[in-house]
Amino acid sequence: MNGEYTEYMYSYETLVRFSRPVTRHDIMLRCMPAENSCQHIVEQHLVMHTAFRTMHDTDAFGNHIIYGGSHDRHDALAYFSTGIIRCTDYAVCEQQPPAYYDFPTPLTAFSPSMSALMPHGQADSMERAIQICHNIHRDIRYVPLSTTMTTSAAEVMEQRTGVCQDMAHLMIAVCRHCGIKARYANGLLLGTGVTHAWVEVWNGGVWTAIDPTHDKVVTTGYIKIAHGRDANDCPVSRGTYIGDSGQQTAVRVTVVRME
Repeated sequence: MNGEYTEYMYSYETLVRFSRPVTRHDIMLRCMPAENSCQHIVEQHLVMHTAFRTMHDTDAFGNHIIYGGSHDRHDALAYFSTGIIRCTDYAVCEQQPPAYYDFPTPLTAFSPSMSALMPHGQADSMERAIQICHNIHRDIRYVPLSTTMTTSAAEVMEQRTGVCQDMAHLMIAVCRHCGIKARYANGLLLGTGVTHAWVEVWNGGVWTAIDPTHDKVVTTGYIKIAHGRDANDCPVSRGTYIGDSGQQTAVRVTVVRME
């Protein structure tokens, strides 16, 4: 990592409570920041109950995953990811990306009503992507709990409301329709809140981040965890268990700049 950098301390806490005890609980987590050309892991730790036996690996997209589980009966799952990350301005350098970032998925299929979000003129790919970002921010209202994890970009366009995942899917749908390579990214933001989602656009040798929820090209204050074609490729947590139980999940993220 070259050039000036900023160090951030992060904490990512998750608590899942079950209404009744469950068993044979298998999990896959993406809760630790990525290592890439603009983001270096100085220190990181994961704390979880010892009943959960876990291993580390990478998925098909190169994201860091933690997987494993517990056969013991339990009524809660808690984990705590923390560490220090050193970041330069957001620009993820890679070789020519795979062709699958050109094509729609069920969550990012283009619909005729999305024509209202299309860029105008003969601008280059990056300028057109920024126009698409502006148009989504103008036309789609951020409303918590207005969608689910399975809501498609086409459905978001019809109801004109959504959350960060939906804004990202909508931007990806329009970008790919315009011939712009785009992929879904998630991670942590400076401050206190929950996890966040944005878009990475291929920009001549680097992936540049654009956040349609906040209508901005990303430079600093974002810590990337994972990426994929859409949110289905890189959920921060996924699991299965045996038991007739409902569940409630609470997430708290804190990122502070280290002076």
